[in-house]
Amino acid sequence: MKPCYCINPSCKQPDHPDNNNTQVILERLDKIEKQLQKKNTS
Repeated sequence: MKPCYCINPSCKQPDHPDNNNTQVILERLDKIEKQLQKKNTS
């Protein structure tokens, strides 16, 4: 299952996990931020 980065909270794509879980969304944002920081420092 691919991570879903959709902003749409009612995203119903079959390969996307539940977007209504705020904790999951926050964790995803955290991961994205870290990835961006890595790109900026390299």
